[in-house]
Amino acid sequence: MKLNYQKIKRSMLITLFLFLGLILANEGLANSTAYGEGFRSFLTKHYAEHIALGYKKARLEMYGFIYNNPLTNTVTCIYTGRELDCPYLTEETNCNKDLNCEHVVPQSFFNSLEPMKSDLHHLYPALEAANNARSNYPFDNIPAANVSTWYGKNTITEELPQFPGRYSKVEKGLRFEPREAAKGRIARAVAYFFIAYPDYFDRLEDVMDVDTLLHWNVLHPPTAEELDEHSRIVTVQGNKNPFVVDHLWMIRAYCDVSSWGCQDFEGTIESQEITDVE
Repeated sequence: MKLNYQKIKRSMLITLFLFLGLILANEGLANSTAYGEGFRSFLTKHYAEHIALGYKKARLEMYGFIYNNPLTNTVTCIYTGRELDCPYLTEETNCNKDLNCEHVVPQSFFNSLEPMKSDLHHLYPALEAANNARSNYPFDNIPAANVSTWYGKNTITEELPQFPGRYSKVEKGLRFEPREAAKGRIARAVAYFFIAYPDYFDRLEDVMDVDTLLHWNVLHPPTAEELDEHSRIVTVQGNKNPFVVDHLWMIRAYCDVSSWGCQDFEGTIESQEITDVE
């Protein structure tokens, strides 16, 4: 009997692919049951590694590309919403004297070391005055009666503004609250930092309360603009923020250190968890 080697070869390849698929499916099933610390470890393994740009390069990319509107040659302050002039694809880190680089997790928490200092997933352009007001204060919700100063798009005031949610605010010497439109981004940046750099996890509560972190993330999911800017970071830095990929993963990742608890996470994670990871 004459053997059809092409058919045999094709059959062997199909068997091999099915076997590999079974391995991947089993790996996905194993990982999908993780939550809390186990899920954070999974995310660290798959999302933390990236291209370390160095601080100058990171700022050039942030000001000139990632957050720059090429139609207006401006970048928007994360805390006030104010548009600040800066040429698209600028080659100057001091393109605007009023523009600062905000580290959502303050540099003092990691001694200004790399790669944390230049990791774009927690860096934002900020108006110098608002950035200085934030200092290294923790993020929190601040009752209006406790606010020392309000930082808005066109105004910095000590008086209660007409639309408080459009303003970031500081309780002097104690805490800082970003404007409503920035809260989700801030939460996702903080959550990213502590899965990317788990050695600093004990500083999480110094940055913000975990329940507040989860609330801000759920109330303010990623916008189309945030997704677009995230894709630019991926292009430059080579890694994704998993909590922008799926913002609800944050609940699963931090349930063990919050009052939310992990009792609802004994099922499986959506298949995107596996298909998204390269």
